Amino acid sequence: MLTATKPIKIDPIFAAIEAHRQATGERYIILKALCGMKDGAPERGVTEDAHDRAAEVEIAATKKLRKIRPTTIAGVMAVTAYFVEHRDRYPLWIGGEIEPKPGSIDYPEPRTFEDSMIRNLAAALARINSAKAAA
Repeated sequence: MLTATKPIKIDPIFAAIEAHRQATGERYIILKALCGMKDGAPERGVTEDAHDRAAEVEIAATKKLRKIRPTTIAGVMAVTAYFVEHRDRYPLWIGGEIEPKPGSIDYPEPRTFEDSMIRNLAAALARINSAKAAA
């Protein structure tokens, strides 16, 4: 009988990807409905409020997606593929930008989500590589 010698940890990036995918999909359903409404329609205000709430959820999911570093090569591949999928399907990312730090020469202007994602993936790959070298 085979037994595991170490507990298997699931890369947290997979849950972050799924949460972002769901949040974006839900916001776009509302956005599509909103775009089909005439200005002044009685239900427009309620739909705009629903869109604003959905956008807040998507922004939180985007920030989480940006902050979580993949812990496996499969996670790096998954988030990279998801980035391409999202970019091809939706025109832009909302949220996830890094605001400039006053007085900092490192962050003189806001960083885009894309810039943040690339830096995060580079750090994740370096950590994965060093863990493999130590093993």
